[in-house]
Amino acid sequence: MSKTKISLGVLALLILGFFLYQSRVSKTDHKADAPLSQSDTDTQSQVTQPQVGSELQSEPQSEAQPSESLEDEITEDLKKREQNQQSDEKKEFVQLLDEVKSDLPTKEQLKQLEAKDVHQTPEIVLKGAVGVGRVAQALSDNPTLVPEGLQFYRECAENENNAVAIRAECFSSHEELLKKHKLKVESLEKSPRINERIKRLVKASQ
Repeated sequence: MSKTKISLGVLALLILGFFLYQSRVSKTDHKADAPLSQSDTDTQSQVTQPQVGSELQSEPQSEAQPSESLEDEITEDLKKREQNQQSDEKKEFVQLLDEVKSDLPTKEQLKQLEAKDVHQTPEIVLKGAVGVGRVAQALSDNPTLVPEGLQFYRECAENENNAVAIRAECFSSHEELLKKHKLKVESLEKSPRINERIKRLVKASQ
């Protein structure tokens, strides 16, 4: 009898434990199936949604194009370099003109020549002619020097102390520059310092 009571008590405990277990499982499944609240939805969205702003910020920036101010600086620098170069070339040309002027033969130098030197072109005249030719070459290489070249030719042709042959050479070079560059500068033809002898020499050499 006592054994039967004990068996019934054990069976009752097992049944009670089974019902408690089922009750807990049912509550857990109900929570899993319940819809999420608004706060839970927002929290999940913040966790799973990609951060678009951070991705855009992390993209590499495109290389900046050169600004207009930089282009202006480069252009201005090139202009200055060109001006400096022209200035240097002009200085060199002025030095050349000074050298040539000092080598131009004068009438007095020709009078002092010996009789044997008169029968051929004197060396000092040849040296002066070479100098005038150097001026012509410099003007051909750099037309920006033409104003200085015209002034040199005019002074050379009108200087009555210079040898007639050299004056005629300068006169001819002056007129050729006027025609070549179509300059509106007064011709030496109208200069009262250019005599007929010089003009005849020029025509004879053409």
